[in-house]
Amino acid sequence: MNNKVNENIWLPFIRSKWKKTIWLISAGLLVNFLTLLLPLSIGKYLQLTAAGGDGKTKALQLLGISLPDNLPAFFLFFIILILVKFACTWFYNFQLAQMGELFISNLRIKLYTHQLQQSKHKKPSSSVLLAYSNEAKTLQRYLTKGVIGFAKDVLFLLMSLYLLCMISLPVTMLILSSIILFFNFYKLIAKRQKNYSTQKIKSQNSLLNHVSASILQGSSGKGGVTEFVQKTDQYIATAVSWQFRMSFMNALAPAMLYFMLGASMFFMAFGNIGLTIEKTNILTYLLLLLSISPVLRKIIKIESTWVRGKQATYRYTKITGNTSAASKINPLEKVGDDLKTPKVDIITQLK
Repeated sequence: MNNKVNENIWLPFIRSKWKKTIWLISAGLLVNFLTLLLPLSIGKYLQLTAAGGDGKTKALQLLGISLPDNLPAFFLFFIILILVKFACTWFYNFQLAQMGELFISNLRIKLYTHQLQQSKHKKPSSSVLLAYSNEAKTLQRYLTKGVIGFAKDVLFLLMSLYLLCMISLPVTMLILSSIILFFNFYKLIAKRQKNYSTQKIKSQNSLLNHVSASILQGSSGKGGVTEFVQKTDQYIATAVSWQFRMSFMNALAPAMLYFMLGASMFFMAFGNIGLTIEKTNILTYLLLLLSISPVLRKIIKIESTWVRGKQATYRYTKITGNTSAASKINPLEKVGDDLKTPKVDIITQLK
């Protein structure tokens, strides 16, 4: 019998909330666009103050955006843009976090109803307790960052690449090739990190199981303390090894992006190589590239979120027995599907 776990544990929830999902992706795109517009508007400021050419506002022209031609009006526009971005970012992050909380609350209810059906004399193991906390947060990030966030970042990247291609197709092809190369390289490293993450979870389970046995069941003594210290040392060893590799991965993505930026500037400086760009457009191109760097970093690092999300999905479904091969669905598993999005009184929240 095939007990393959369905890694897309978020899919039924997304289907039930498809309208809000589309709204969130659209709102995220708007936030990214406003984030892009802020540094690009600096080109207009330089044009007004330094009497530069139209090359500094090339990207704005491609977007069909015309900014004020005098400094007072420009600063008014800039302030309004900051305030609009602030409001949009605030509400997008709030709505995304709220959807994530509903998702994991749904999973916790299903897990709880499943546990109620188990033997009343069987005490929950550490893996069950972790499913309510650590695994739930990982699955929340899997949905918010790995699915919704990734979708809006990819759409924004496609739009940005179009603008970059309109300014310089050869240099943009170099950028695109670098993104693909870095993404696959990071993906390879993230998969290797999977074993260390599993060891960390197992060590944490062992430690919590000992706590459950010694405290919840009433056993204690010097031997129990000694064993607890030993298991703590084992957990620290695995956790430090995992953190060392995670620190490397977190530092790797920005380094790769700066390498890509440096390579782009190098090829821009040597037109005889063939990757040419008009000098008047160099500033706009670099501003645009720097503006999308945070999105590129998240896309390159997304494999790490996916790997941990799939691991958490496996551990959750292992506890509940909810695999793709399951032929019977317990009615209790639908308990959490009707959770309502709570209404929020903004004025009250700000008090």
